Amino acid sequence: MFSTLSFLARANVVNRLTRSDPAKVARLRETRFRKLLRAATRSPLYRDKFRGLDLARCPLDALPTLNKHEAMARFDDWATDRAVTLRAAEAFVGDFANVGRLFLGKYVLMHTSGSSGQAVILVQPRAAVDLLFTLQMTRGNATGDTGVREAYRKFRNPARLAIVTLKEGFYPTGATFEFYPRQLRHFVHLRRLSQTDPDLIAKLNDYSPTVVTAYATALQELADEFEAGRLKLPGLKHVVNNSELLTEPARERLLKVFGVPVFNNYATAECMHLTTGCPTDPGMHVNADWSILEVVDADNRPVPPGVTGSKVLLTNLANTVQPVIRYEVPDRVTLATAGCRCGSRLPRVERVEGRGQENFWAHRGGEWVRVDAFIIKAALNYCTDSFDWQAEQDEPGVIRLAVAVLPGRELDVPRLRFRLDEQLALYGLRGLVRIEPRGVSRIAPDPRTGKVRRSICRTGPAETPR
Repeated sequence: MFSTLSFLARANVVNRLTRSDPAKVARLRETRFRKLLRAATRSPLYRDKFRGLDLARCPLDALPTLNKHEAMARFDDWATDRAVTLRAAEAFVGDFANVGRLFLGKYVLMHTSGSSGQAVILVQPRAAVDLLFTLQMTRGNATGDTGVREAYRKFRNPARLAIVTLKEGFYPTGATFEFYPRQLRHFVHLRRLSQTDPDLIAKLNDYSPTVVTAYATALQELADEFEAGRLKLPGLKHVVNNSELLTEPARERLLKVFGVPVFNNYATAECMHLTTGCPTDPGMHVNADWSILEVVDADNRPVPPGVTGSKVLLTNLANTVQPVIRYEVPDRVTLATAGCRCGSRLPRVERVEGRGQENFWAHRGGEWVRVDAFIIKAALNYCTDSFDWQAEQDEPGVIRLAVAVLPGRELDVPRLRFRLDEQLALYGLRGLVRIEPRGVSRIAPDPRTGKVRRSICRTGPAETPR
């Protein structure tokens, strides 16, 4: 009971901060940032990177960045706990019997899929995973209530949360839900389901969840079932997208079909508590008391709100075991220029456009020319009947584009071709690239990850990762 009361007290503090003076959040963030830097000095990797810097006073942008290739190349030097080694970590995740167990008896271990290049093994303290659930169950609550009265109501009538992902494993979502906090079970009952389960709809109907959390691809399939009348969710309060890019047309469709708030979370395995979806407006709020999100250009210079960056730099203030400080992630992100209707004063990400290295290739005069996937995304902004897409390339200059259209609609191929040609001309690529669009009802996810790979390139310079 004491642990439950302690959780309620922390939850109230966490939720109140969303409407606090941003200066108060900044002071709290600064305190946690300096604590993280002190802990990072126990990491040989960071000792080398921070040599000569005054860590008690230096500004954030004075610190060098870290990328995943450097981190994995020096994995044994990355952690502050010298018992954490790559050999031990690989052996642990290599044994499926370890799913649900703590690495070295105290850490949550997970790995990325490697869908954007090299896979990364990540080590999280148990407290960081508890923080993730605390933030999602408070700031990710459609009502926004976490007081004693709301806690008593949920204690008498707990929420029913359905997590629809893949089966058990060390992938980030699967690994974290193995350690769902015991204190939360009094207020939120949890059922984990697999999106590959042939009886998924029957199980959801039987459970009748009040909250459904899933990948964007699975949410679209559930929306189809709901529209067809096969999925019954009479008590549904909100839905949550996790771990996969949800386009704005897709979010609007979910909002229309389910008729409840749609929380679109953006995070990475390196900082899973990075944001909480906004219940009223597009995008998501940065949990700026526990993380730092820098939206920057290709040279790591900050870009202003309203301008799409080339990548982001992440700092996770909750992980002092495997510090993530100014960690480069090639996501194209745009910060909002205005507030939203939900009342949160935390910074808001207006949109996430996926990975910056999602490129295709063409030939010009015997040399390779990069074709940014943003060209396709920009053209699709004019295609209001679409909600998802996938582009594939097997030879230079030719891209096959599958566009998922809303039920009952047809893709206006001539209009889309015009917009694609317009974008190619804008970037000086007309005549070098041919994009062949076609309409489909659904984009199939990668069976390994359960997520859609939107850019698949099998050609290009030899050094380009496939």
